[in-house]
Order: sequence, then structure tokens, then C-alpha cells
Amino acid sequence: IAEPRIALGAVAPTPILCPKAEAVVAGKQPTDELLEEAAEVAVSECKPIDDFRASANYRRHLVRTMTYRCLKRSVEIASER
Repeated sequence: IAEPRIALGAVAPTPILCPKAEAVVAGKQPTDELLEEAAEVAVSECKPIDDFRASANYRRHLVRTMTYRCLKRSVEIASER
């Protein structure tokens, strides 16, 4: 993964970038374990808001799940080219 960018929306009052999660995958061959690690780091980089739409715990769960899925799909799309 040459130049990863990971941004999160609907987690905080404004969108946030996750440079530590990006660093986990930068310059490495993508494996499921590596993508899972990046997703965990993304969770640690965000401080989710807790409001009537969703709890902070649910948002953390979504950050982990969606970061992994988006990275995985991005790798699949790139390998099809």
C-alpha cells in the first residue's frame, strides 16, 4: 500500500484523519492481519461522541468494522487493475 489515507466521519464533531493507522499499512503488503491491526489503531485514534444517534461504544465498533472493510475492498479493487 503506497500512500494510504484513512479518514473517519460521523465519529466526532468534524471528520478526522488517522495518521497512525495509515502508518501501519504504509509500504507493506496487505494481509488480513495487517488490515485488522490498522482498524484497531484507527479505533485508538478516535474519541467518538456519544449522543442520541449512537453510543460511543457503537461508533468504536463501526470504526473498527468499517475501516477493515474499506481497506479490504480498496485492496481488492487495486488488485483488479
